[in-house]
Amino acid sequence: MSSIAYFGEGVQGITGKPLLMRDMDTNGDGTGSTSMAVDGSVTPVDFFLTPSAGETFSCHRMMTFVQDGGNFNVDEWGSGQTLVNGIELIHSVAGAETILQTIRSSGDLAGIMYDVNYLDFGNGDNVIVGRLTFTKMGSEIYLHDEHTDKLIIRINDDLTGLTEQRVQVQGHVIT
Repeated sequence: MSSIAYFGEGVQGITGKPLLMRDMDTNGDGTGSTSMAVDGSVTPVDFFLTPSAGETFSCHRMMTFVQDGGNFNVDEWGSGQTLVNGIELIHSVAGAETILQTIRSSGDLAGIMYDVNYLDFGNGDNVIVGRLTFTKMGSEIYLHDEHTDKLIIRINDDLTGLTEQRVQVQGHVIT
């Protein structure tokens, strides 16, 4: 997954709108850290996406990547981490936050995503990749204006034992 804000110069989707493919990051604008393997157990850490002034994002889906050593367990996160508080998916509109989902295990992740793949390459780390398609849940998620609306992943536990975790949002930019 890339942390680029747009997929190519002037690339248009089927709607004629610029494609959005951006990793969620600590600044919300593509310039912050994208690695979610952080300790949010004492102070939660937010990774988010927010449009620039005058822009609206139409978020169609979210791609999740989790990499860890060893086998993943359905009732834990990665290869053996217990999430007490969970990882929250939040939609913030003008500062009012709505928790859409709380994930506490690999099984929870599989339960909300249509496509989840567990990849064991035999040597080295294992990976879970998944796709949550908002439009299959009823509608895309719209984010309006600079730093007003946000799509947030809030890390509320210690994920530093993971090799890597990141989330990319895909959709269109509506200007």
